[in-house]
Amino acid sequence: MLVSITESYFVGFGVFYLLGYLVSYSRKDSDTIFSPNIEASMLLAVKWAGFLYLPILILEAFWNNEFSLVDDSYFAVINRMFGPYWFYFWLKPILFLVATSFLWSKKVRASRFTLLLIAFLLLFTHFLFDRISSLPLLNRDFLPSSWTIISKESFFERLLAFSCHLVIFAVSILIVSRLRREALFQKLKRHKG
Repeated sequence: MLVSITESYFVGFGVFYLLGYLVSYSRKDSDTIFSPNIEASMLLAVKWAGFLYLPILILEAFWNNEFSLVDDSYFAVINRMFGPYWFYFWLKPILFLVATSFLWSKKVRASRFTLLLIAFLLLFTHFLFDRISSLPLLNRDFLPSSWTIISKESFFERLLAFSCHLVIFAVSILIVSRLRREALFQKLKRHKG
């Protein structure tokens, strides 16, 4: 569940930044995509979501199996992480971690083009790995005939999941923005007092 919430930050950032970029590109008088407070809040939330994604993923992989060392599901998780297809398991978290780690640099945050590339990479990574077949189908006996991008989800389920990602991201950005504003107000209040 926590992995889905952190992925909501990546999807939300990608969608909001791409849409904001398109809107600001269509308006010639706009210098910024979002207000500075909202953009800083978005970047702060995505940076921390990227930082926490890998530990949450590893903990959730073992937590879902209830730490039962005799159960086959525990060995299935270990086999996915370190078995013959370990690269497929680790590629998505590594791409998320690398893309969001660039956001810690001030030069990257100042460049609209690099932020646009990061937003696109986050969206591409999320949707690519959600649409490719599940890992058990990557057995040597099934490749390449079972390699598929067809999902069993209906269009409505995909739309609902996508809108949930956006709502979670938007609400968290509003909360972070409000907290940043309150912290700035308290800092100014202490300076004057």
